[in-house]
Amino acid sequence: MLNGLGTHHDRGNLLRFLGNPSVEPTNNRAERALRGAVMARKVSHCSKNQRGADARAAFMSVIKALRKRGLDIRAWNM
Repeated sequence: MLNGLGTHHDRGNLLRFLGNPSVEPTNNRAERALRGAVMARKVSHCSKNQRGADARAAFMSVIKALRKRGLDIRAWNM
């Protein structure tokens, strides 16, 4: 673990938030963004197996990315 931290420190990644105010020091915002999807997954029964869990994870990832970019999910076309 220490070698991994040392590598990130050498690359300037470990304390980047100290020199760049636009970089957040925690992943709290990302965790909160995922909270709704995690709760929905837990109360639904779509992830009773690994295939269902993987499909839901991929689907929710696309939806969250589109919402974050401000795009209309219903109008989005692959």
